[in-house]
Amino acid sequence: MPRKSVSPTSTATMLVVEDDPASWDILLHLLRYEGIHADAARTAEEALEFAAQYQYDLAVIDLALPGMDGWQLLKALQEDTRTAQLRMVALTAYYDPQIAQLALQRGFLACYPKPASRGLVTELKALATDAD
Repeated sequence: MPRKSVSPTSTATMLVVEDDPASWDILLHLLRYEGIHADAARTAEEALEFAAQYQYDLAVIDLALPGMDGWQLLKALQEDTRTAQLRMVALTAYYDPQIAQLALQRGFLACYPKPASRGLVTELKALATDAD
């Protein structure tokens, strides 16, 4: 499995789980600009492999992934003792207040609408560095 990484100067590390190439590129570019190390997975299954091998401060998970979706990925990560303490946020193109509330109830720290922005990345960086 190739490891698509962005590793500039920050000590924050994130796992980005996003299947849409445009969203993926934008978010990784913004993270790089903010000095955040990020690995990118295009499927939940790939994300599970990354999370089992590497330690992350934060996972950013698209809810509408093909196959295993973001909700199922959240549950799988919560149930695995190696990843149960991983801080996770949801990202969705289908954002509405009910989805955001459900995301919080299920264990996401936050739920953000797409597309990614510099403001979002600033919030993600704060969440990732709060984990220290």
